[in-house]
Amino acid sequence: MTDGSRVTDLIRKDHAWFRRQFSTLEQAHGDTPKVETLWADLAARLEVHAAAEEALFYPRLLKDDKDAVDDTKDAIGDHNQIRDAIRKAEASHIGDSGWWAAVKECYNANRSTTAARWHLPLAVLYAGEGARSPVNMDRTQSGDRIHAHVRPSLRLPIPN
Repeated sequence: MTDGSRVTDLIRKDHAWFRRQFSTLEQAHGDTPKVETLWADLAARLEVHAAAEEALFYPRLLKDDKDAVDDTKDAIGDHNQIRDAIRKAEASHIGDSGWWAAVKECYNANRSTTAARWHLPLAVLYAGEGARSPVNMDRTQSGDRIHAHVRPSLRLPIPN
């Protein structure tokens, strides 16, 4: 059990918040003032989250797992797609079809970066340097990874 203060726990909490926020945004369709507020919060948090992962999380991940280079490149590519979609939305009128198309692009890029492949690098960090064997992956019936169970053993330093 964790107390929720690990970097990986915070990342997971953010990803869950993003999923809820996109759902709430979709449910608010037609209520432009509400959509505008929801989107402003979501877009800002997506930007901060991506920057934090890139500045703090991925450098440590790459230090601990040299095999995570491809996953890291994919995630940063997803972050850039998210940023591009946010810019497209900012260039559109909130609530129009172009704006919703940009939000959908943002949602798809976010979904990609929070997909099952994302959990293995976190599991590697939890398990310790280069230790993939303690990671037990739960799988759907189709065999896709859905999440990892590992013993928490690593805390990333919190910058001052």
